[in-house]
Amino acid sequence: MRRRRRLGCSCPFCTTLPPSASLTPSHSPTGSNLQTNTSQTSADALVCVRDVIRSVGERGSVSKDAARQAQMIVWKCGEAAMEGHRWQDAVDWIGVALKLAVGGVADEQNMAALLKKLALCHVQLRQFDEATEACRRAAICQQDAQSSLQLTYLLFLIHLEQGHAELASKQMENMAAQLQEAADPTKSLQFLLTTMDRSFKAGNQKVLKKILGILLKQFGSQDNHAWRCIIVMALRCLIRLVIAADTNQLDASVYGEVQKYIAAALTPLEALKRENAPSLNLEPELTWFSQTCWNLAVKTCAEFPAIACQFFSLSAKIASLSVAGEGGGLVSLPALKNQKISLFIAFLGEIELARDAGQSGTDHIQRARTLLTGKTLKVLQASS
Repeated sequence: MRRRRRLGCSCPFCTTLPPSASLTPSHSPTGSNLQTNTSQTSADALVCVRDVIRSVGERGSVSKDAARQAQMIVWKCGEAAMEGHRWQDAVDWIGVALKLAVGGVADEQNMAALLKKLALCHVQLRQFDEATEACRRAAICQQDAQSSLQLTYLLFLIHLEQGHAELASKQMENMAAQLQEAADPTKSLQFLLTTMDRSFKAGNQKVLKKILGILLKQFGSQDNHAWRCIIVMALRCLIRLVIAADTNQLDASVYGEVQKYIAAALTPLEALKRENAPSLNLEPELTWFSQTCWNLAVKTCAEFPAIACQFFSLSAKIASLSVAGEGGGLVSLPALKNQKISLFIAFLGEIELARDAGQSGTDHIQRARTLLTGKTLKVLQASS
């Protein structure tokens, strides 16, 4: 029995394209007696196709109009099968629709659309060789930028479902370049979020991390409330992916990567705090980032003391956002204490590292001086 895997239908073909996009037939059936209701049963559709052919031609001699009308019926049946996740039925219907192609520019576009639908069905059935062949045939057809993007997504999906992380990442880079050329941030975000969802379901953290990195690279500088929330979410996901690895595999470079992500989160977090939107509850985010810094600082104290100092410093900076309320007032005594402890440990750690390093410890001295700004001294003196 053929193994079927129901992966759902959250791809760009179903979630990001308007009904008028290239995945619907570009020709309209003629004849008022032709029924194309997608709720028709397969048997009813076959009867309609047979009647159309018999009414126009004899012994297989069918006009182009009749072939187009028949293709429309079969196409709709294939789409109905896809919507019902009957992937093998959809493959059969689409195969018939492809045989009813009559040529011409419009038909070539329809061929490309049908082949991409066929490729998607094969992916759902885990028939990856057949899916790759359908993509190859679709690439030969005339396509616009949108169709080319969809084809790249399908190739990404094929490699992702097979566990080929490097090949999937390569297609993801191609897709990112195409999205950037389109200069449509909303559409780009939809595609990236869709690929993130599929990567998560496939359990491929390497590809998921790649997608998050692309999202940050393309949209990290977006300066509005919605995009700041997305960037903070992406950074939090990246940090979780990195620190979710086995503790024994974490080295200085990995901790440095986490620090880079946390430092990058400071700017959008500060902006969101200044906005003070009534509908935004920022405290859970601030608490998560600050606590993560603290936990990593404690974990790295023995083996990487310099890195631990920087984590304590980051924890203090994030805690300072929890301390400041409306008008700059102090509203959270626990946050103030956390900030004070983090600053104190970071300062003493830098001094100790500078003493151990001797004449080469100037960087630690400089970081210690940076910690002792006027505002920091007030924090250290507060809540005593």
